[in-house]
Amino acid sequence: MQRLILNDQDLTHLDLSYNEIGSKAMEVLSEALKVNQALTELVFSENRIGDKEMQALSESLKRKPSPDQLGSF
Repeated sequence: MQRLILNDQDLTHLDLSYNEIGSKAMEVLSEALKVNQALTELVFSENRIGDKEMQALSESLKRKPSPDQLGSF
């Protein structure tokens, strides 16, 4: 997942719903999103994401241009 987000600058939509994403995967995702500037839609509903992980994701997204959509969780 990290390599995909880091290396694919044409990736604009990523749906990670129902993937049992937990703390470690959210850390990786948050770090990758600091670099990828192309992603405009992220969906990760029905995963195991807590407040700490959402805070890390929020901090990563603050460093990006405003996304068109941020999917539900």
